[in-house]
Amino acid sequence: MSAPAPQLGSVVRVLLRRTIDAYRDSPQAVGWLQHNLQRFDEPLRVAIAGKVKAGKSTLLNALVGEEIAPTDAGECTRVVTWYLESQVPKVTMFPRTAPPRQLTISRTNGALAFDLQARRWSRSTGWRSSGRRRACAPTR
Repeated sequence: MSAPAPQLGSVVRVLLRRTIDAYRDSPQAVGWLQHNLQRFDEPLRVAIAGKVKAGKSTLLNALVGEEIAPTDAGECTRVVTWYLESQVPKVTMFPRTAPPRQLTISRTNGALAFDLQARRWSRSTGWRSSGRRRACAPTR
């Protein structure tokens, strides 16, 4: 019986360390390699981009295994949204002219929803008053 193959991550780490040693005379190369070795231990980053109603939120929900991104809200998916791993979902709003603040989250029919606290997104003005509750993409 043969030994199991090493995990890809272990192989990449060993290769990066050996490459750092081979390029030790080049501070620029060593810095770049060390940066990427450190990033390798961070969570995977995935960018999802596409046309309106192309299924970006549906894909994200399928990857995560939970309905965290809205699948019927057009207005909220026009802005860049970061989803981060967390034990408890939370949403942080970053207005252009005010300090960041946490928003209240609830579940509606299994999907996450949050209250923009009487504020609505506008491309031209950022957040502005609307008084409506929206199911929008939270940072998880």
